[in-house]
Amino acid sequence: MMLWSGESGMSAQQRAYAFIKDRIMSGSIQGGAKLNPVSIADQLGISRMPVREALLQLDAEGLVTNRPNRGAIVTSLTADDVEELFEIRAALEGVAARHAATRFTPSDMEELQALSMRMNRPMADVRAWLKIHDQFHDVLCSIGARPRLLNDIRKTRTSVHPYLLLYISVYNETEMEGAEHDSLLSALQTRNALLVERIVTDHILQASTGVIRFLRQRNGASPLAASATDET
Repeated sequence: MMLWSGESGMSAQQRAYAFIKDRIMSGSIQGGAKLNPVSIADQLGISRMPVREALLQLDAEGLVTNRPNRGAIVTSLTADDVEELFEIRAALEGVAARHAATRFTPSDMEELQALSMRMNRPMADVRAWLKIHDQFHDVLCSIGARPRLLNDIRKTRTSVHPYLLLYISVYNETEMEGAEHDSLLSALQTRNALLVERIVTDHILQASTGVIRFLRQRNGASPLAASATDET
């Protein structure tokens, strides 16, 4: 059996964390699926304890639900859950963007413009596009220099990521032209903090509408829900 080595220099717990999180975020392990620490440990060539520690960390981040005496499963969210998380994310990122509007440097703007240009290019791989998209938002929110706010934003973005990825994978709606991000950068250059906050908030809420509609069309059940399996 070929073992997953992860990044060099990682501890066993870090490797287990990265391995499980990568599969959840990519949709390879779906909502509701049971996570078998023995199987994961075997795949990584490590003991069970680092896997259990990784599952506790992922539970704290909301990606995994540890059930007493029943083991861990991938957290499965309803349409209402995802809608609430998008609303929280929109509010938090709006605040972060407002702070960024008065703090960004020329090098910050160059980095954001470079990421926006990459989003503008035709890209068949929706996962690669979404990674660049998330990086753009992360850079923008980092500029505001509010570390606690940034941490909450990242947790919220991580929670909705599998659902957003599923939606754009099914419908291939990735804003490939990146027009909204170009408009955001134009507003940012004016240093009008309230305008930037409104654009970011509206952008996230608008992006969420298709995802929420898609989930509700599936009778309110999580589209990532899968029957429990011991093979993961």
